[in-house]
Amino acid sequence: MTDKTEKFFTWVWRINGVIVLIAVVTCLVGLAILIADIGGFGRNEANRDELADVAGANLGDEDLELGGFRRIGESNYMYATLAARSGFSGSGSGRGNAHNWLFFNVDSRKAHWLFPNSREEILDHQFLYQYADEVEEPDSEREKIVVGIIMLLSEGNSEDQPTRARRMILVSTDGKNVDILAESVDRLRDYFYVDPESHLLLYSAQGSIRIMDLNPITATVSSDAVLSVEQ
Repeated sequence: MTDKTEKFFTWVWRINGVIVLIAVVTCLVGLAILIADIGGFGRNEANRDELADVAGANLGDEDLELGGFRRIGESNYMYATLAARSGFSGSGSGRGNAHNWLFFNVDSRKAHWLFPNSREEILDHQFLYQYADEVEEPDSEREKIVVGIIMLLSEGNSEDQPTRARRMILVSTDGKNVDILAESVDRLRDYFYVDPESHLLLYSAQGSIRIMDLNPITATVSSDAVLSVEQ
């Protein structure tokens, strides 16, 4: 066998070896991903089975899942959102808009749902706060106390009818009181704290920007008008 022939077969063997190595590595990576997905799927299914019945609600029938609990400011209440499940098992994809909130009292160890059913969709929410004192200090150094929760609701699935009228409500921090503030709301835009009895909500409705002056403690609205220019 000539030197040229030996060199040719040597290069062929080397190329074949590289191809085989790439194929083996690809198979191993694919197998690892498959095992991880199967493990994640099993964990997700187990979690769903464990949370099939929560505080009287059958989550399996509604195809919804409960998220993690979060504390409401410095109060003795926590909340968890009930939302549509992720469409991909074992993945990190997010959940949809919440359909209900579960409130939990850390003192009494009791929980209750905000709404009696999960037909409505919570499109947006905003925590309202006031300062623990009115001492003139930088905002970053003043303790904030949550005094209410603004929610924007829409019945059913907003993706089916994105332009449908929506309702804005005020929810107490314990989730036991709900007051309707406005109908036919397009979206919440901003929130500004004036003083404990005056919280300004900027929202859009029927093509206009409106400003609502709300007292979240008494759940009363002192004014609700279209934004106007200064004369």
